Amino acid sequence: MKRIGNTESTQDRRLAPLVACFVALLALGGCKRSQQQPSGRSETQYSPPAGVQPTPPKSKPIPFIPKPVRFSRAGIVKFDINWPPRPPAPKKPSRRSLLIGQLGVCSDISPRDGPEIFITLTLTRPHASGADREFWNAETAFKQYKHWMPYVRGRDAEGRQWLWPNLACLFKARGTDRVERYGGWDPGKKVDNDFGAVLIRKLDLPDTPEPARPLVSADWHSVDADDALGSDLVHSARSDTFILHPAKPHVGAARLWFIYGDFMTWRPPWKYASGPMKGKPLIEEHSGGIIAQFRINWRRCPKRPFKFTITQETPNDDTGFNWKKWINRKAKWDTPKADPRITDRPKPTR
Repeated sequence: MKRIGNTESTQDRRLAPLVACFVALLALGGCKRSQQQPSGRSETQYSPPAGVQPTPPKSKPIPFIPKPVRFSRAGIVKFDINWPPRPPAPKKPSRRSLLIGQLGVCSDISPRDGPEIFITLTLTRPHASGADREFWNAETAFKQYKHWMPYVRGRDAEGRQWLWPNLACLFKARGTDRVERYGGWDPGKKVDNDFGAVLIRKLDLPDTPEPARPLVSADWHSVDADDALGSDLVHSARSDTFILHPAKPHVGAARLWFIYGDFMTWRPPWKYASGPMKGKPLIEEHSGGIIAQFRINWRRCPKRPFKFTITQETPNDDTGFNWKKWINRKAKWDTPKADPRITDRPKPTR
């Protein structure tokens, strides 16, 4: 029969070296603390010399998010368009804008086959003074392309002072090259991408595009000027009017993009973007990019008008639309197709 006392003494002898090592470490740590902080004296705090302040850590600027615009039945949202494209920013009196955009949205609940929502984009060039003309010409001169730019850009017929005088001709995708539109076939790139277009996708809430084809158009109309030519001075251009029919009777959403198809050799860094395109150029728009992007939400109670909430967004992804296939131009002698689709319902057959 084994004795318990002998077992305990044996275990104590085994643990003795570990206990001695532990005690030595505690004593060593106490000596170091006593050397660093003598008894009766507190640790002195470092203070920089007079006039020298420590540099605070750099903080990232908070991105500006435009406030949503809310209205009932009909309304307009104004926004700035610049070149190169810039993120949305607070409006300052000293800041000039290349163009002023107006996104117009209205609704009609009277049709028997369901309510309709109408969307139009209008672009206006500031032109109140000679300084406006000088600013426009300076921003759009593109002096880095002086060896070929004079052959493709237009001037007004009267004083030949305005570059690209007819704003609608600057964004059109269809029409006679260099006559009804400033754009045309690019013999170097072998494409036709001198156009501005509006693309609209209805969304399944919260943010997934509907499987149906989007609405799209690059047809532009001169405001208050019928049958205007490329040399006519026209400062406002209006897109086609798009017609949406809400899939759900009382709530829905859509996203709208305004793009330009040719950014030439300039690539937008879009460093302010987030998500999958952060730090990457948005070059999927036929080697161009997104100029402005909006989300349109609507809601209505039965037998009441629509209430809209429109928010300007910072692009964080491309549109996902095949612009080259839509233009469908393969040679100089060909003409761009760019068939507009301005309603989400098929045309009635006769």
